[in-house]
Amino acid sequence: MGCLIPLIYSAYTDWKTRYLYDYITIPVFLLGLLFAVLTGNVKASLIGFALAFGMMFFLALKGGIGGGDVKLSGALGIWFGFPNIMYVLLIGSILAFIYGSYNLIRKGKWKEKMQPFFTSVMIKLLYDRAGKIYTEKLPEEGIAEDGVPFGTFLIIGAWIYFMLPIIF
Repeated sequence: MGCLIPLIYSAYTDWKTRYLYDYITIPVFLLGLLFAVLTGNVKASLIGFALAFGMMFFLALKGGIGGGDVKLSGALGIWFGFPNIMYVLLIGSILAFIYGSYNLIRKGKWKEKMQPFFTSVMIKLLYDRAGKIYTEKLPEEGIAEDGVPFGTFLIIGAWIYFMLPIIF
């Protein structure tokens, strides 16, 4: 709960403005580090941080997500540790994909946006070509027109993963 309550605000701001503010994410990260030290879970927390931050940093370098999502993933990695952060990332990614797909279908852009991606993936899988997988990069300035507030879905994924043992 130590990270999830403050991140409700971040989920809201990411949804509305597509920005995750450092004045929330960094203190959540630092509190997570303190929590890891106090509970003796430093190793799992640092591995969770490294994996989450590393994977999201790679995606940010490819132009798929913003820096706020990278920092948020790292903060969640500290709190959830390894391997739990992998489930949080998976749940958040699936929810973001469903939301983004719904929006593209609703706007009539599914085929235009997704066909080049799926075609390049299929060519790579079927023919083992070393070609580049087609992805659209984020715009240099501002927010992509069809951008998905990924941080919001990561936070929802964290809440779902946290609540599952309580519910079941």
